[in-house]
Amino acid sequence: MLKKAAIIICVVIIGFAGLRQISQSMDQATRYDQQMDAQRQDILSKRQELVDQLQTVEAKPNPSDHDRWLMAHLTKSIEGLDKVIGTVDAGQQRMARQSFRTWAGLGGVFLGLATFALVFAYRPDSQLSAEDRALLQHPLSQTDGIRLDPQSYQSEAAPVSSGANFVTGRIRQQDIATLRIQGGRMMKAFAAAFIMGPVTYLGIDGYYLLTDVLNRGMEAEFSSVLDSLVMMASFGLGAILILNAGGPAITVDRQAQVFRVAGKQSDIPFGDVASLQFNDILVTGKYTHQNHQIQLNLKNGQSLSLLNHAGKEQMQADLIRLARFTGLPIAVPAV
Repeated sequence: MLKKAAIIICVVIIGFAGLRQISQSMDQATRYDQQMDAQRQDILSKRQELVDQLQTVEAKPNPSDHDRWLMAHLTKSIEGLDKVIGTVDAGQQRMARQSFRTWAGLGGVFLGLATFALVFAYRPDSQLSAEDRALLQHPLSQTDGIRLDPQSYQSEAAPVSSGANFVTGRIRQQDIATLRIQGGRMMKAFAAAFIMGPVTYLGIDGYYLLTDVLNRGMEAEFSSVLDSLVMMASFGLGAILILNAGGPAITVDRQAQVFRVAGKQSDIPFGDVASLQFNDILVTGKYTHQNHQIQLNLKNGQSLSLLNHAGKEQMQADLIRLARFTGLPIAVPAV
């Protein structure tokens, strides 16, 4: 409950900070528009004066050489003011685009954060399903379909790449012959919150680029879209790392009788696996987390971490689910 409250408070603080930034951006855009409008009106007033002078000179029945020089000078001055007006209009358009881009991008970030907060508060991965509770009703020794194997128990846990203080993934059945480790709802919501802003920026810049290309052809500016693509690539990589937290991507194929591990060239046949094992581990680094782990004990003495996170009951339920699905025994310490 305390963790939920802390997450919600952080999201609220970020939301207020973002709204304040949007308000400041709107004030800045309004002041800029007012300044540009005043400047534009001054230029239009000056232009009208020059047009009136030009019309007066052109109305003379017999213009002198000086009149013809003055008409050419006034025409050139009017054309120069037209260019200035075009520059002012383009500046206002760029400012309007930048303001809208900022507001929409922040809106995307807030939407992602709100989704993350709602998932964390109301649909946490730590909540056990009815199936999970049914699997955990009895000790392993009294659970149907479970074989225990003290002989293959390994005292040292398989190495892990990272740790977390929440549930990062679950083992779910894809179809009748396949199990797969899937990222938890919170990890997916966190990845979505992480990438929502860059996606919004890229969409807006892409729309503006398409509009410019249709109006100006290849003279359109591509710099904003390129910047958005770079940001999208950076945040996209971060989102992929978030989704892959907690262990490698693994598929369990009962029909082919193999474990398919992402990053490994060859599959691991069921016949090469001695047992499954549940471990309590301490993941150290910048932060220290108490984690729980499902590992494969191979018959050649090696081991592989399938999944690790902070949810003990979730991990135990997934261990039973995996053991029943594969028919492999669960290694336990000898009594």
